[in-house]
Amino acid sequence: MNSPYRTPDANLEAGDMRPCIGCAKELHVTASSCPHCGASQRSRGYKSKTTAAIFAFVLGGFGAHRFYLGQWWGIFYLLLFWTFIPGVIAFIEFIVFLASNPIKWDEKYNEGRPPGPNDKGGGAAVVLVLIVGVFVVVAVVGILAAIAIPQYQEYTLRSKVIGAFAEVQSVKLNVEGFYSRHKTLPDSNIMTGLAEPYLLKGNHEVTVSIDGIELRFSSENSQLDSKTIVFSPSLNGGKIVWSCLDGTLEFKLRPRECRN
Repeated sequence: MNSPYRTPDANLEAGDMRPCIGCAKELHVTASSCPHCGASQRSRGYKSKTTAAIFAFVLGGFGAHRFYLGQWWGIFYLLLFWTFIPGVIAFIEFIVFLASNPIKWDEKYNEGRPPGPNDKGGGAAVVLVLIVGVFVVVAVVGILAAIAIPQYQEYTLRSKVIGAFAEVQSVKLNVEGFYSRHKTLPDSNIMTGLAEPYLLKGNHEVTVSIDGIELRFSSENSQLDSKTIVFSPSLNGGKIVWSCLDGTLEFKLRPRECRN
């Protein structure tokens, strides 16, 4: 039983002859055109393995090479291109196409007939697929960049925020230590033994007041520069409990415990 994924071999005998479809003169069955009247003997256009390979390499993830070869199941590549699996398969097929024996290629895809003088080499198709491929690749890269770049920028900003949060922990301990000794909250950096101003890595500034600890960010990015988070203290059973919901920093850039 023939596989549905290939064109049946022509299975031609060397001595077989047939009449020309144009002038009815006897021709060998492998003749691609009639030497007498020039009529093409093909039932469909010649399929160049080089053109098919270029389709597989440039747009293979969308099944372009299979559509070029007249195989309807290229639609499965198109439906599943987003998984990148068709692209991997197409790259393997690109190598297989280039390495294919020309005689076997013609038996499989060209009814056993080699290219003749009337058969185009596929140059125009190659140029077209390269142009289309460039536009498709640029479009895909543009879409991925539009998604990935903002996500990366947000990830970078959140990393800076988390780093500053880690440094603020020591400031919290100073405030808690001051409260345990004096039973009152400090109202300045000096009272907790910190410099004025007190700068963290990245030049983020920490200010201690009676209302708590203000962390003011320094950054070249406008989403972060001069934005603040206020760590507000409250007493619970003689211990300080911190809340970090106040301030001007967007909630999406804050750690989970500091979001509404």
